[in-house]
Amino acid sequence: MARGPDAPIVANATPWGRGAVAVVRLSGASLRPLLLQFCRPKGGFPPPRRARLTAFFDEDGLIDEGLLTFFPGPHSYTGEDVAELGCHGNPLIVERLLRAAQAAGARLAEPGEFTRRAVASGRLDLTRAEAVLQAIEASTPEGLVLAQAGLSGAVAELA
Repeated sequence: MARGPDAPIVANATPWGRGAVAVVRLSGASLRPLLLQFCRPKGGFPPPRRARLTAFFDEDGLIDEGLLTFFPGPHSYTGEDVAELGCHGNPLIVERLLRAAQAAGARLAEPGEFTRRAVASGRLDLTRAEAVLQAIEASTPEGLVLAQAGLSGAVAELA
């Protein structure tokens, strides 16, 4: 498993628990071959930024059927190839999907690593990176307004 700065990473992008949908996100260089080890998109690999119905597999067989959306670098959140796998929101499915991605060569992302890669690639400045955390942790409407100001670049313009 690669450990370099652009090595493929994977993480659950939605809150842990049961729900209708969960999203597993991957980022890294040359992500397409890794995805094709455990994703079988119906009708071929999806065009950029378009969701395609996909079957997800591991060594035990079918994990789930969901959506694969591919965002090629450098025009993605991290500046690298990024994929989002939408699946049913059962933790057992998410865990199997994470393990399948790891078996294909991705490693579990560290907390904040997707945003850290976005800063390193120049896709986000530090004020916007801080605003991502503010948007996630806001507990009041005013906190959300402040986070949106940071995300939009209004805070960076004040500096």
